[in-house]
Amino acid sequence: MISRIGARDQEAPTGFGRWRVAAAALLSVVALAAAGTGCGPDTGSSPATPSATSPGVDPVLSRYYDQRLDWQPCGSGFTCTKADVPLDYDQPGGERIQLSLIRLPSADPARRIGSLFVNPGGPGASGVRYARSARDAFDPKVLAHFDVIGFDPRGVGESAPIRCLTGSQTDKMLATLGQPDAHADPAAVAREAATFGAGCQALSPALTPNIGTAATVRDLDILRQLAGDDRLNFLGRSYGTFIGAKYAAQFSDRVGRFVLDGAIVPTLTLAELARGQAEGFELALGRFVSDCLRRSDCPLSRRVGKAMGSAAGREAGIAVINRWLRKLAARPIRHGNRELTRPLAQVGLLGALYEPSYGWPDLRRVLRAGLAGNAGPMIDLVDAFFGRQGGGKYTDSAFDALYAVNCLDHDDRAGVDETDRLAAEWSAAAPTFGAYFAWGNLPCATWPAPATERPGPVSANGSGPILVIGTTYDPATPFPWAEQLAAMLANSSLLIWEGDGHTAYRRGSACVDRVADTFLTTGQLPPDGQRC
Repeated sequence: MISRIGARDQEAPTGFGRWRVAAAALLSVVALAAAGTGCGPDTGSSPATPSATSPGVDPVLSRYYDQRLDWQPCGSGFTCTKADVPLDYDQPGGERIQLSLIRLPSADPARRIGSLFVNPGGPGASGVRYARSARDAFDPKVLAHFDVIGFDPRGVGESAPIRCLTGSQTDKMLATLGQPDAHADPAAVAREAATFGAGCQALSPALTPNIGTAATVRDLDILRQLAGDDRLNFLGRSYGTFIGAKYAAQFSDRVGRFVLDGAIVPTLTLAELARGQAEGFELALGRFVSDCLRRSDCPLSRRVGKAMGSAAGREAGIAVINRWLRKLAARPIRHGNRELTRPLAQVGLLGALYEPSYGWPDLRRVLRAGLAGNAGPMIDLVDAFFGRQGGGKYTDSAFDALYAVNCLDHDDRAGVDETDRLAAEWSAAAPTFGAYFAWGNLPCATWPAPATERPGPVSANGSGPILVIGTTYDPATPFPWAEQLAAMLANSSLLIWEGDGHTAYRRGSACVDRVADTFLTTGQLPPDGQRC
């Protein structure tokens, strides 16, 4: 599955909140003001009225494509609104839900290309929060050409959020869901995993079968129409690339300019996604350890000894971490009324590996504490990933949405016996994370709704230009996935960043930023395979 850190891909880097970034643009934590009536006129530069309904639209859907949005000021030059979409596209005349949108109407009318829709990943990350930071996340020359629009996909943030678990249940899930420890029966882990789907069905019965990417893609086409754009311009990161690729396949004639950064390949099964991530994070852990051993504050140095500067030193450092994880499996470290378990520590390791610039230094610090028996820093780090506040409350339902979308998007749902087999197989290549990722998929085995996606290639013949960006040592979306996606999409080019961490755009490479910005503003793709 997409890493359970993915739901925090693009959120705000303040204090421990940096851990909710996991690597790309800086985002604002300013709360979205509710869109309402009587708050003043539409101040945006984009059309207030959508263009005529797109050809080929089901007449039953015309009421959605033809609705008028009431954009209202919501602070700092942004406007906000809500849009109606069908709950179930198989019954478009039935119940509807509302999606939250935010817009920065920044484009110069003389240079305006259209709207640029953005999605930061997840599943579960808020596009509204991402767009709130558009002035930091994009160069002014891009903003001069586009009005940036962020939206919370269905089930996420302020768009009919799915609810599956209470705060205490989320705590238990995070601390339990992983390779069974020395005292756990695999069947007990399976029972805990099954509470997830059951909780979604109990608390969000209508949304549970209708939260997947297939519906989000159709929502996005309605939003494109309501923004007044004949073609969709889109920046998707991480899971957002999956939305973009699926949109391009279904609505290829409506693709404007797409940037897909940190690619997910639509042909991959849930198991293949998880295994790829397990191996990607294992590679990233080795690169972290090699870097750590060159630094004076590395907590692994004295445990590695004379082998520090060699490949043997890297392997020895990884072995130190794995011994610590095995100790946690046998005897978790208490911290107040909570425990640092092996799965919880693995979550902390994964999240820190997303972003070398701050994740690796903080990982050195929390590992030093953890190896000395102090669980507090690692638990604080994990809490920040998932938005856990004092009293055990979570700021949103991002964790719930992450599983709900992934389980609905995939039809390979391994039970306990198959999971145990996969865990042993993956551990050969990824001893730190293989079993964790295998067992982490277990909630999908009992998901109460049939899958709405099937793995398969996409081509997007006849689409506008698509720029796929891949980072050579990306742990969450391994580089080969970017190569594969670019090869599938008919009108695309691959841009390669030789670096560490998750995604590339606006992460410190002036080369990547220049190429992507030039593409967005001119529509000219770089040579396929260009490196930065």
